[in-house]
Amino acid sequence: MNPRNYDTIRATICLGDTYNENGFNVTPTYAGTIYDQLVLTNQYGCDSIVSLVLTVNSSYLYETVASTCDGTPYEWRGGEYVVEGTYYDNFVTATGCDSVYVLYLTVNPTYEEYVTDSIHVHETYDNYGITVTPSDTGVYTYTINGFTQSGCDSIIYLTLVVQGNIGVNDYVAPQLRVYPNPATTYVIVEGERMQTIYVYDMYGRLVQVQEVDSPEYTRLSLDNMTAGNYIIRIRLLDGVMISRKIIRKQF
Repeated sequence: MNPRNYDTIRATICLGDTYNENGFNVTPTYAGTIYDQLVLTNQYGCDSIVSLVLTVNSSYLYETVASTCDGTPYEWRGGEYVVEGTYYDNFVTATGCDSVYVLYLTVNPTYEEYVTDSIHVHETYDNYGITVTPSDTGVYTYTINGFTQSGCDSIIYLTLVVQGNIGVNDYVAPQLRVYPNPATTYVIVEGERMQTIYVYDMYGRLVQVQEVDSPEYTRLSLDNMTAGNYIIRIRLLDGVMISRKIIRKQF
């Protein structure tokens, strides 16, 4: 009678690798020790039992999701990053397994907005976080520091032209149509002499800046906005600003 053979194989791999030797094909899904067994038939027709003791060492994936403001470097693993993207830093563990750090970096914009607006003397101007009531005609300049919704700097350079009361009725404001309102994904703005659209949330933070498609028509995307109320300010080619309220509703 021929004897039954017993054999034990010991091996080590890294998590994510496949052990494909001696008749075994094992792809572990966790680190630790894995046991497997094969029953083979030898040349004499007797069973031969092969046991596998497989040590699986850990591989690591460390993921970081971060954001910074345009022009402000983000420090990560000894380096500074100013361009939006995905970055990798590979390393090998003490047991020889490949591992990786991953950074998903978003760079939020900062804005410098130049605005020219006009009122008449003794009228109150209440926009961009300032309230003034000029008692004399002239040209006044203001630098207004604020923050966008993502917490980045927003600087508004306001030139306020204060006119006399003569000719109050001479200026005819252009007709603007904003629809649909409320909306879910976009609004259409129709008017004349339009140049740039600025979107503010109800806290006065600048959320979005968009150049118009044409002086008479533009499509304003709402994809990056949460549900709620917003103020859009349309700057015309002559510098005049016109405000409208829009509502983004949930899907």
